[in-house]
Amino acid sequence: MTSCGPLRKQALFSGVGELEVQGQYLYVTDQYNYRVRRVDLVTGAVSTVLGSGSSIGWNTNTNALLATCGRFAGLGASADGLYLYVAMQNSNMVGVVRNVGTPRASFNYVCGLNPQDPQATTQQVHVSYPKTT
Repeated sequence: MTSCGPLRKQALFSGVGELEVQGQYLYVTDQYNYRVRRVDLVTGAVSTVLGSGSSIGWNTNTNALLATCGRFAGLGASADGLYLYVAMQNSNMVGVVRNVGTPRASFNYVCGLNPQDPQATTQQVHVSYPKTT
């Protein structure tokens, strides 16, 4: 998790998109920086929880800060705050960040069509999701 510090004015966003509140955190899609940011509503600290800052390539099933993401179409958090779900605009995929805001945070796609797979058809869908209680 990278941090922009305790001052909200230090965070630079480019194309604020979707918003999701979960507890004391506000999650914001930073469209043109290809990242999802987390704002601590108590301290004002802003940190990155998803995205390397690049939309080039296909890097998933990895550390959340190394993932390459395109633009975002939606955002949602699990009730316990451990999972953050993101809908990708250009790839028609839904991904999940597990262990949000921790050094163990990871990212992978949970459903949708992989646009990088030349053998993929619109009938092929991969589904894998964490169980919540």
